[in-house]
Amino acid sequence: MAQKRRSQAEWTKIVREFKASGKTAAEFARRRGVKRSTLLWWRSRLRSDKASDVHGSGFVEVVAEAVPANVPIVVRVGQVAIEFNDGPPPAPWVAELASRC
Repeated sequence: MAQKRRSQAEWTKIVREFKASGKTAAEFARRRGVKRSTLLWWRSRLRSDKASDVHGSGFVEVVAEAVPANVPIVVRVGQVAIEFNDGPPPAPWVAELASRC
């Protein structure tokens, strides 16, 4: 029987279902009617696409949380850590730092 050709959007959905299932790749693939090797290839492909999107876009995820006064804030980018004692740095500054590391 020939395998159905699926789009990247379909594989994105399948890989999400696989991650949420808690099943082994072999079990999930068998139940879903896809090849285990293809499932694992797409999982890898989508991971690398996500990584290149984050690193290639020029944007950095910044998560803001309420911080009590007098608590230092540490910004880590790769191996570099900078401590701020007077509140958080502006987001554009953090993005520029990340783009240079």
